[in-house]
Amino acid sequence: MYVQAEPATTYNVAVSGKVMNSGVPLTLEAAYLYTQFRDGTLAGHDYTVGDGRADSARSLQAAIWHVQGQGSDLIDLLNPNPPWVPMGAGSDGALLAQLFIDEAMAPGWISTGHARVLNLYSWEVTSCVDNQDMLGLFAIPAPGALMLGAIGAVLVCWSRRRSGC
Repeated sequence: MYVQAEPATTYNVAVSGKVMNSGVPLTLEAAYLYTQFRDGTLAGHDYTVGDGRADSARSLQAAIWHVQGQGSDLIDLLNPNPPWVPMGAGSDGALLAQLFIDEAMAPGWISTGHARVLNLYSWEVTSCVDNQDMLGLFAIPAPGALMLGAIGAVLVCWSRRRSGC
C-alpha cells in the first residue's frame, strides 16, 4: 500500500501497532483519542470547518503526542518549533488538550481497537529524513467474510474459464 501527499511525495506504508522510529507501541490512550475523533464523538473537539477546528486539531495532536510519550511538557507539544501562534498554560488550546488527555486517561478503554499506526516512508528516498507516522482505523474482517470472499473469487475464476474469457 502507498499514500500520495502534497507536495507530490509518494510514501510506502507499513501498518503496525508501533511508532516507526522509536518502536514504542501505540498506547491505549492515543488509540482512544483517535478513535473518538474519527467517530466524531470526542468531547470538546470542534468539527466545524474553520479556525476552531484547526485549534482543536492542534490541541488533539499535542494530546496524542503527550499520551504517546513524545514529550512530557504539554506546552512544548502545543508550540512546535517554529510555533504557529504561541499558546500559554492557561490558553484555550492548552485547556482543551488537557481535557483530551484527562478523557483518554479515564479508566475503561482496554484495547487499541481498530486503531493502527501507518508507518510512512518515502518511496524515492532511502534515508529516514522523510519518514513519519499517521494513525488510521482498520476493520479486521471476520473469518466468515474471508471465507465468503475466497469462495466468490473461486466462482468468478471458474465462470470465466467456462465462458472462454
